[in-house]
Amino acid sequence: MKEYFDSNQNSYETPPIRIVGDASEKIKQKTKEKFQGYFREKHMESVSKEKLEAVIALEYEKSRAETELIEAADNELNDIMRKAEAEPFDVPPKNIHLIPPELYEKINRTQGDAITATQHRAIFINAEKYRNNPLDFGKTIFHELLHLKGHFAVEVEENSNEKEAEASVYRSGLSVFSSQKSEDEYRGHKHFDGLEEGLAGALERRYFQKMINHPILKEQKEWLESDKAAEIKQKISKDENIPIEEISNVKENGDFATFSYPFHGKVLNLLVSEIYEKNKDKFKSEDDVLNVFIKAHFDGKILPMSRLITETFDKDTLRAVSMMSDERDSAAQTLEFLEKKARN
Repeated sequence: MKEYFDSNQNSYETPPIRIVGDASEKIKQKTKEKFQGYFREKHMESVSKEKLEAVIALEYEKSRAETELIEAADNELNDIMRKAEAEPFDVPPKNIHLIPPELYEKINRTQGDAITATQHRAIFINAEKYRNNPLDFGKTIFHELLHLKGHFAVEVEENSNEKEAEASVYRSGLSVFSSQKSEDEYRGHKHFDGLEEGLAGALERRYFQKMINHPILKEQKEWLESDKAAEIKQKISKDENIPIEEISNVKENGDFATFSYPFHGKVLNLLVSEIYEKNKDKFKSEDDVLNVFIKAHFDGKILPMSRLITETFDKDTLRAVSMMSDERDSAAQTLEFLEKKARN
């Protein structure tokens, strides 16, 4: 095990981790050091020994293309963080794991082929889906890095036994987790996780237009700009009833990929456009409004964002948006609700 953790990661700064709760300063400091370790020299020590050994034995070495696309996405997100007045940091490549599908299914039992495990400070990717698929890999790694670079806070409450003090994720990007002090019926609930996915999807779309010009993707760009690819896109759009602008990649055999969370993105777009229309005295453009959501994701201060939604719509709208989950149906229902509000 020691060899795995001894890689040189000195060039990577430890990102800020906020600790909340009623525990003593000693416990809080110990908790902070533990989670900082997960990001660097003690990465993956938080998972079970069985899964750790499996990841070490089975994960794929990253290709040159994958390494360059990770670096490009990391740099782009650092630029976005600077514009949001957040402290940027680089994610160590070792925190990103390309693993075979059978192992991925054991780690992630939900839908999707990539997941950010914020509590482990890690990203896991189904190699079967993204291996030798640089265009989809680059888009996906940007999305997952956005989650990993978001504001991160851990709650730890007072306990009679310091060694057994319970630590739990309290904030991750825009997502707000229920407190340990919550009554049982509210434990395990999250707020704004659907909105976070909408933001990630929206920024993913923007980044894609920039990423496609990366030299490592020259062949993929030429293919997507070909008449044959355009023909396949048109057929997929018609057969699958998918807006053509939502299709990010196609292959000659008819396989295709789309951008993430389209309905969640529509919810965000509607919020941004309505806020801008009703607050032109405060914002010069819709991008200025979007920056309020981006800033909240990185600095964890969601009050300005929440206040804008409430003042533009009402408290019921804020509640509906905060309760929107990462499920498609939830986003569709929220979108319908917002459209009715916008018409009134």
